[in-house]
Amino acid sequence: MKKIVITGGGGHMGTSLAENLRALGKYEVVAGAHNPKPGKDEVQLDVTNFEQCVEVLKGADTVVHLGFWMSPKGEFFRDKGVPTNIIGGYNLFEACRINGVRRVIFGSSNHVFGFYPIDEHVDEYALYRPGSVYGYCKACVELMG
Repeated sequence: MKKIVITGGGGHMGTSLAENLRALGKYEVVAGAHNPKPGKDEVQLDVTNFEQCVEVLKGADTVVHLGFWMSPKGEFFRDKGVPTNIIGGYNLFEACRINGVRRVIFGSSNHVFGFYPIDEHVDEYALYRPGSVYGYCKACVELMG
């Protein structure tokens, strides 16, 4: 049975993805959450902790990286955003390399292209033009991948 690890497994998207993959009965699904909720099928996974990333990713075939910091009010906090988004992205990719994970699926964002005028066509060949620090972080992690 293939093992899929989901970062951000405690968030809305991660929880939904984990539940739906588990329902298929084809995969061992590990939902990694920064703050696991009691009674939920989640494991502790703080992407800023390199050793923890290496440990949780042992035996994984695929990692779905959804664990990113974004304030609900759109604010960006240097003390949480940069460590979680950029350093956490590096930690995750490096832990995948060490563990021989063959596939990483990265949840990007339209914010990577958010500074284009609304009427301008943007496709997969467009240059990055993040409209926020959040978008900049997403672009950085895409480039790391």
